[in-house]
Amino acid sequence: MRNSNSHAVVFALALPAMVAASEPAAPHESLMHASSLHHAYADAFPVGTAVPRDFLTDRAYAPRLDVIRRHFDHVVAENEMKWERLQPEEGVFTFEEADRLVDWAEANGLRVWGHTLLWHNQVPDWVFEGPDGGEAPPALLRERLHTHIETVMGHFRGRVYGWDVLNEVLTSDPADPFRDSRWLRILGEDYMAETIRLARAADPDALLAVNDYGMSNPDKLASALHLLERLGAEEAMPDIFGMQSHMSVYWPPVEMIENSLRALAATGVRVAISEFDMSVYDWTDTADRYREALPEPLALFQADRIARVMQLYRRCAADIERVTHWGPFDDRNWKNNFPVEGRRDHAGLIDRHGRPKPAFLAFQSPGVFLAAFGPVPEWRPEEPETAPEVSVRADRPAYLRLSQLAVPPNTLVDRGRLRVSVELALAGDALEAALDVTDTRWNGRASDETVLRVYLDGKWHAFSADVPEWEASGEGERLRVRLALSPHVIEAGEIAFDLEWRAPAADPRGTYLLRWADTAYGDDAPERAGVLRLD
Repeated sequence: MRNSNSHAVVFALALPAMVAASEPAAPHESLMHASSLHHAYADAFPVGTAVPRDFLTDRAYAPRLDVIRRHFDHVVAENEMKWERLQPEEGVFTFEEADRLVDWAEANGLRVWGHTLLWHNQVPDWVFEGPDGGEAPPALLRERLHTHIETVMGHFRGRVYGWDVLNEVLTSDPADPFRDSRWLRILGEDYMAETIRLARAADPDALLAVNDYGMSNPDKLASALHLLERLGAEEAMPDIFGMQSHMSVYWPPVEMIENSLRALAATGVRVAISEFDMSVYDWTDTADRYREALPEPLALFQADRIARVMQLYRRCAADIERVTHWGPFDDRNWKNNFPVEGRRDHAGLIDRHGRPKPAFLAFQSPGVFLAAFGPVPEWRPEEPETAPEVSVRADRPAYLRLSQLAVPPNTLVDRGRLRVSVELALAGDALEAALDVTDTRWNGRASDETVLRVYLDGKWHAFSADVPEWEASGEGERLRVRLALSPHVIEAGEIAFDLEWRAPAADPRGTYLLRWADTAYGDDAPERAGVLRLD
């Protein structure tokens, strides 16, 4: 049970600080006196962090390097070792930024992990293009891959102790487990084992890893286990499997994390917690709720989640190669731009004023935090008192990101795997709606049982995934529909509007069911519809 004195455990180090908006906040001096994060786990596993480029190039960030040096024992370049940074043009290698990080780490006694050799993203187009401007022939792409790996790993040999060799090559469909990337389309499935063998030859002393996200998803885990079995059979087994571990305070449960971690370790690899952070948003929530400040109950709930995850990692320490936080400073964490660009997330351990958050103590000393505060109840934002509104003009679309999704009780919604957004546009006498659904269970097509329903002009309009307008788009689906509006509706200027998306759940006991505004889920008409304004 919490008590008023327990707040001193966390907040004794977190004094208010006013900083100019144009300059990054200096880390609070308490961070230089707090017990080191990596020393707290010296008997368990190394603890490191990702480092952005400007921490080493902008003097305003220099004090943060002191914090990193004190609290972490290894670093990862956030972007500077990706292909587009190291070889932007064929044969032109630009090591300056990556060298700067490695030089600094060596001078300060920190090790460096390399990220990443092969990824489908942040790769220049020329890599996949042939001399005639078309698709590169397989032999040419293999030659370029070999040259890149040999040159990069040779350059850092003896200075970078391990590499993410294959990054995000998996899907969430065990029947079709490998990502449909240009690597796969040109080289075929053998490219994964071939890449590991190339890396092994380039630096036999380096640790080699496969790195991917969503490992708490049983289907994604099944794909990972299939890949490891295949790599083992092809004598290309990696040393490590990296569980990226970009989590939310709401997902995944600790039990699912443990199941995945132990299943991966059972294959003979060690597991890296390779990109750890903890968003304060549900994946389906696209609102910018906490721009001014993080509510204290939510800060404590975030810390409670981190403490319980860190306790799990300590229990599984024999299987864990390292834990790498993907940016401890809230103002420089990548979650501020993903999945909602420009939104202020609070996924780190140190707040925007440079002060340690409750999350810092929870990461450092989970038992101390839980003894003082736990168990912390789940915290969710309050529903708005008024119905949500969206305006549509004929000359431009309006974007409805379903930031106020209502989920009925007992509905099986795997919120960590689902994103829904809607684009509305008024065109002539019709309202056009474009629905984007990303659900990692799918691979290429939604089930025909998936339905979009729109409440408009006093009735529901239903559109099934078996209509021709429904098309696959990346890992998700896109549905474009036209809803005819009668003249009196358009002239009214304001319409009761709701939107419902439902799909079969992976669990046969139920379905996914999400509505934008209505929390009552009446069959005929929403009891609390949103408002659509036609300007």
